[in-house]
Amino acid sequence: MVLQHTALVLTDYLPFALEVPMQIAGGLTFGIMGYLLVEGYRYTRDVKKYIGRLFLFGVISQVPYSWAFGNPSFFTQFNIMFTLALGLLLVHWHETMKSRGLFWTLYAFALILSLFMDWGLIGIIMIVMYKTIKDEKKRRFWPPMTGVLTNAGSALLGLMGLALVNAVADQPGMGDLVTLYSAFALEVLILALFFALGGLLGIVALKKYDGTRGKSMKYLFYVVYPLHFVVLALIHFLIENAVS
Repeated sequence: MVLQHTALVLTDYLPFALEVPMQIAGGLTFGIMGYLLVEGYRYTRDVKKYIGRLFLFGVISQVPYSWAFGNPSFFTQFNIMFTLALGLLLVHWHETMKSRGLFWTLYAFALILSLFMDWGLIGIIMIVMYKTIKDEKKRRFWPPMTGVLTNAGSALLGLMGLALVNAVADQPGMGDLVTLYSAFALEVLILALFFALGGLLGIVALKKYDGTRGKSMKYLFYVVYPLHFVVLALIHFLIENAVS
């Protein structure tokens, strides 16, 4: 996660060859994170505190998150903690609500809310899949594979669109604009494909998980998440001022 965020924030100053492994590493993250979120739900003593903690650190992380990514508004997109909190709330409702109709109505509303969050629709869908799929082998395969297919599909569609844009490059006044756009977009889309490749590696990691709990480091994640955005934002600020 930290490596991918570093690649995104400092993309203007990193060589493409270095960004590739950083994106692959980032692709591992959410599939495993969503799985462990639902595993944590199974064993937590107090789900309300669990959801509240995620929401609290989402609030704490929002300013550093927005600062690092240079969003003009702190509310352009909400960070992954909000996605996890909303996904966990849906997992809890799925288990406790007697009315399936009410649950799926709230689920549809949550999907709309997720459009304003990191990982968006697919993140919420994956988390709920981790809860609703009963077969353990399928549970470790289909949710992360859904993320892989979505990310890879989006990148491939983008590449097809790029090809169409290049088809009009010979039109009067379009050449320089298309050249500039193509160089930028092609790099981004190729990196997105490597990100999807990381998701495949995440499936391999989940397959090898034996179900035993390792050393508890849950608060390390809560601290590292907002802190690494602060560090990245400062590094980006210092580099920009050094080269300007």
